[in-house]
Amino acid sequence: MKITILTDKSSWMNKYDIALKKELEELGHIVNIINTKKNLEKGDIAFFLSCFEIISKKYLDLHKNNIVVHASDLPSGKGWSPTSWQILEGKNEIPLTLFEAVEAVDAGDWYIKDKLILNGHELIDEWQEKLGKKIIDMCLYYVKNYGKISCTVQKGTTSFYPKRTQSDSKLDVNKTIKENFNLLRISDNDKYPAFFEMNGKKYIVKIYNTPEEKVSTKVSLMQPSFLPWQGLFELILKTDKFVFLDDFQFVTQSHHTRNKLFVNKNQIDYYCVPIQKSKCFELALNEVLIVENNQWKNKLLRKMEYNYQKAPYFKEIFPRIKSIIEKDNKTLSELNISLIKEICAILNIKTEFLYSSDFTKETNSDATRTKRVFEILDWAGSTQYLCAFGSFDYMKEDNYDYKKYPVIFQDYQPKPYKQIHSDNFIPYLSILDALFNIGANETMELIKNGTDKWLSWDDRGLESVQA
Repeated sequence: MKITILTDKSSWMNKYDIALKKELEELGHIVNIINTKKNLEKGDIAFFLSCFEIISKKYLDLHKNNIVVHASDLPSGKGWSPTSWQILEGKNEIPLTLFEAVEAVDAGDWYIKDKLILNGHELIDEWQEKLGKKIIDMCLYYVKNYGKISCTVQKGTTSFYPKRTQSDSKLDVNKTIKENFNLLRISDNDKYPAFFEMNGKKYIVKIYNTPEEKVSTKVSLMQPSFLPWQGLFELILKTDKFVFLDDFQFVTQSHHTRNKLFVNKNQIDYYCVPIQKSKCFELALNEVLIVENNQWKNKLLRKMEYNYQKAPYFKEIFPRIKSIIEKDNKTLSELNISLIKEICAILNIKTEFLYSSDFTKETNSDATRTKRVFEILDWAGSTQYLCAFGSFDYMKEDNYDYKKYPVIFQDYQPKPYKQIHSDNFIPYLSILDALFNIGANETMELIKNGTDKWLSWDDRGLESVQA
């Protein structure tokens, strides 16, 4: 589908629009972000997120559906800054409504209702982050279930919140800090800081969290490979943040485009995704284009079905893998990442995913390999880098600073499981072999117990010497 996201240029929501765009593009949609209704073009869905322009019928008619997410239980709480007003009211559960935009303000039929849960201490950047992520989730749910969600007419008592102004940030000097705290929580330190007046003078008050001890954050980085082995999913499982190195250089005849599964009794071979080879030289993974036809997809899926259809969990797992392969994935990284994320969903792994291409766009980095790794680790807030076993040699060659960037190395040892095509266990296959043969729960147990001992830099160096 062709989707447009419209947000005011100065809105805090803009950075979350970028994240939403990324997610929607991974689902195969064409997405455009704009900051004014004048740039609206014909399409399927328009999301109006933190948009304060009045959208007339002329513009609404350009899309099949026009969607707004409003932070209230409509029709109650229409109007301006509903989250701020409700925080001032002392609420920690903020209702959210996703509804169809019409010419009248906040009056359209609704599709989804949800809640933003706060702890009561979040300052403006913190509760906006929670709200932004919740809005993304609601929009994604709407798109994934497009055409399946029925709309409901708004019912109940209508109320309106007024537009907030600078004067609304005025603190009452006769109240305690505790009584003024919710007003401080919604005050923007830069645009609309809190203030008070005393003895004929005006004083500005800005509020920040005190610096806390650095939170432990385990990070792993890896180029997205095609239908990877179990070891990759151990790295994802054990980290707080996993960074797809989607703009790192593509390598021909590597796991970027192929991985091994059974093709006969006691026989394994590569399952491959074809690329446009004339256009892949020295390209990044997110620039390498997949061959644009369904022939290879049908052949790959038939091959997988022929060889695994008798596996105990094939009927449960295969349709989910098939649905990703059949999508209109343009680039190799898009396909590989979509498959990895779908397998994580099957395994119920909920690690946060980041993309090195997002970091590169922000910094315009031209750094060397190891310097880029350092920069990405800093960007991800890493306190410990979980690294694949085979990365040690190049890291040592590049003088990796393991004291500044603490690292431990995976030592994944595949555990035997029953394979329908093998008399003797064959390790190091795509994780699909385990999923088809023993299902998600038992595969997850293999992943959890893959590495008995994570190796320090010195331990890993000793392993190399002994080898």
